[in-house]
Amino acid sequence: MLDETYYSTEENTNLSSKKGNNILKIVVIISVTIFVVIPLLIGLAIGIYGIFINPDAGKPQVVGTYKASEYSSYCQEKFEDKRITVTGLPTNITKEKCTSDTCTLSISDRENAKADPLLNIQPNKKGSNNSFTINDDSTYKFLDKNGQVVSSKAVSITGIVDSYTSSEKVFCTLKDIDSIESAPDYQPEQPTLSTIENLCVEENNKKNIRLDTFVDLPNNIYTFNSSKSIRLKASGDLKKKFASIDLIFFLNQFPVEKPNKNTLENLPTLYSDDDLILYSTTGELIRYGEKVQLTGVANIEKKGNDLSCSLTVETIEKSKQ
Repeated sequence: MLDETYYSTEENTNLSSKKGNNILKIVVIISVTIFVVIPLLIGLAIGIYGIFINPDAGKPQVVGTYKASEYSSYCQEKFEDKRITVTGLPTNITKEKCTSDTCTLSISDRENAKADPLLNIQPNKKGSNNSFTINDDSTYKFLDKNGQVVSSKAVSITGIVDSYTSSEKVFCTLKDIDSIESAPDYQPEQPTLSTIENLCVEENNKKNIRLDTFVDLPNNIYTFNSSKSIRLKASGDLKKKFASIDLIFFLNQFPVEKPNKNTLENLPTLYSDDDLILYSTTGELIRYGEKVQLTGVANIEKKGNDLSCSLTVETIEKSKQ
């Protein structure tokens, strides 16, 4: 009777031990599932979601979407390191402004824009999507998020704002660009037709202006920032010297064998009217005495009781008048 009790107790002890081991295994499995497997699955799901479903997952939120013309709205110090989207026309594109990794160009609301305000952008040259490539002849292309060539003139660029202040003015660059998209519906700013007599009013400051007139050479010319100041006549007769404003023309920056567009040819130290050569938007030569249509940004600055007026010329065409 004692032996039977003894064996029965041993069996119960073994059974309790097995149950304890099973419970321990269950606890371990549950713990591994909770603390290892589930986090891995969540991470994998987030990764798949970020790559295939929502590429913007994990990136800073876009705090605003703007047209390039709204420069004063987004180019502010408060947007430093913020992610925004800007839509406009790429400009100032030259191979000389590229490194092995990135290029620096601009985006504007004006075609052929050269004058401020301009937003600089730094798209990546590497990669099969959201990138930029440029050829030796300055032809270029953008690749969108799907690796497709952006076919429209205008593009929507998303990146991080980098701003700095100089002479109480804020300048901005869009860096770390992570999205480039086509913007076929974007409408660029149309220039306002004006005359010399009507140009010099404060409300025209920084406006896109178009003028039909003649270009004349003053007695003295000064240069600054690779530009040249030259005088423009308002009337249809070059002999009328009383109505004029300063023009800021961009100098020819390319060797002779390259096409020159919307520029003023370099003048010799001692020049005459015959030395005045302009290149139109198609590269056509325009000489002294030919009427031109000029499009650019008006610079109206109040100095005491007077207004200082000039036009930064961006587009040169032969006048149709």
